[in-house]
Amino acid sequence: MLWLIPIVLGILVGFLRGGSWKSLAQTPIRGGVLLAVGVGLQLALRWLPDAYQGMVHSFSYFFLLAFLLLNWELPGMAFLVAGTLLNGLVIIANGGKMPVEGTFLKHGLRPDGIHQLASPDTLFPYLGDWIAAPYFGGQIQILSPGDLALMVGLFWLVQQQMVAGARASRR
Repeated sequence: MLWLIPIVLGILVGFLRGGSWKSLAQTPIRGGVLLAVGVGLQLALRWLPDAYQGMVHSFSYFFLLAFLLLNWELPGMAFLVAGTLLNGLVIIANGGKMPVEGTFLKHGLRPDGIHQLASPDTLFPYLGDWIAAPYFGGQIQILSPGDLALMVGLFWLVQQQMVAGARASRR
């Protein structure tokens, strides 16, 4: 759900800059199947036995990265690739699970099949979830540096694409 915030903000800024829905809808996207498979694998994790979740979670990042690289020329893609690489690296290095700093429990959240509490054995703990961000209804969302890069990339992509097509149609 937190991904909606940069998208909505991108749309608002896009409109304020004279952009349009039509311009956003005309964004040339390649390799949509790669995105669908990567996201689909991550969505399927909740129904998989624990023994397979780490492997499938790690594997999903290869599809997501391939999709992003196919669309490298789009605005914001450098942030999206960086965020995906950062998250993928820490997840793959830690057996398919995102390490989460101890505030995870302090905020009443619980580990699940794709998250684990960081420990002294955690590889790249600074790339895990450790940034507490307020969320709707007083909730707290725990983010990673990769998540922040992904959010910047989504915002940049949406507002730039809204404006780019509108600017081209005015010429």
